[in-house]
Order: sequence, then C-alpha cells, then structure tokens
Amino acid sequence: MPALEVLLIIIALWAASGLVALLWMARQGHRDRGWILLAVLLGPIFAASAPERARMNSRLVESERDRDDSSAQRRALVGIDGSPASERALDTALDLLPGDRYSLILARVVDFDLAEAADVDSEDAEAIQRVEEELARRAARISDRQVSSAVLAGPPAGALLRYAEERDVDVIVVGRHGKGLSKALMGDVSQTMIQQAPVPVLVAGGAGEPRR
Repeated sequence: MPALEVLLIIIALWAASGLVALLWMARQGHRDRGWILLAVLLGPIFAASAPERARMNSRLVESERDRDDSSAQRRALVGIDGSPASERALDTALDLLPGDRYSLILARVVDFDLAEAADVDSEDAEAIQRVEEELARRAARISDRQVSSAVLAGPPAGALLRYAEERDVDVIVVGRHGKGLSKALMGDVSQTMIQQAPVPVLVAGGAGEPRR
C-alpha cells in the first residue's frame, strides 16, 4: 500500500476517534460547535479526555419561581426547545391537564458549555437571558393557571428528569421529536424519559400523530 494512502488512513482514523467522542459528549449535554475542531485535531487525545469533561451532572441555570404555587395540587413539567413538537407538548398540557389541578413549569435545556461560559462571557450571558425572557413571555401568556419557568443545563432527558425529581413533579410533557440535531446525535429524548421517569410521561406527537 502506498505511503500516502497509509498516511490518509491514519489521519482519517485519528479524526474519527475524536469525532466519535464528540458525538458521545453531545449526548451528555456538551453541544458547542467549538469542540469540532479540537476533536478533529486531537483525535484520540480528545477521546481520552472526553469522559472527564462529560462527568458533570445536569444543573439548574436560572429559575423563575412560581407566582403562587400554594393552591396547585400537582405540578407538570413541560419541555420547551422551540421546535413544533415542543409547541404541541405545551398545547397538549394545556388541553389535557386542568388548570385548577395542575401548575406548569416550562423548562428549556441548554448546552453545558453555554451555561458555563455565561458566568464569564457577556455574549453567552445574553444568550441565556434571551432564553429566560422567551420562557417568561410564554408563561405570561398562560392565564388559567400558575406557571413558572426554568433554564437547565445538561443532556436534555437527564436534565429534565433530575429537575422533575428535585421539584417533585407529578407528570412530564415532552414532544416526540426535538429541534435541530438528529436522533443519532441527541438520542431519543422522549423514549429515554418514558423508560427512566418515575412519574407519567405524556409524549405529544407532531401534526396528525397520536398522543401517548
């Protein structure tokens, strides 16, 4: 085999090892595109350090507490990510969960790296603030029940599940399909929630899809 072909194979395997580790990190909540170049350049070195980087647990970034949660008998956590499916999840929660029995917590999960950078970088802090403001606007448009919002960091399913446990949530409502990246990158969030959640999970399908 010519030396050039051998070299190209080595380079391809080197880059591939880093990209596989990057794929795994993305599913753990680290989805900053800035990692791509490092993954390709460092290859197996990047792969070796990925577990340490991804060891962080999900965490709460910012939360707007309930306006008055004292009268609510139950809490419903609704995953919001800007996708049509998450819009349907919110509609489903409003349709099926009575306002006199359920308060809502609207939750958006952001990337770990964005949340970390927001502590020191004004541009990233503004990005988090925009997420908070969007959730607050959505909450303000819901008038028939108590509504709060939370911005979480981590892998989508893991962050929602941990927050649901911390807030003693009674039901979780999510969309069938998320926004942006493919299932291969993000994993099947709704399926993971169904398998691992200690409370009922209501999955809202897209237009024309049945609810379950």
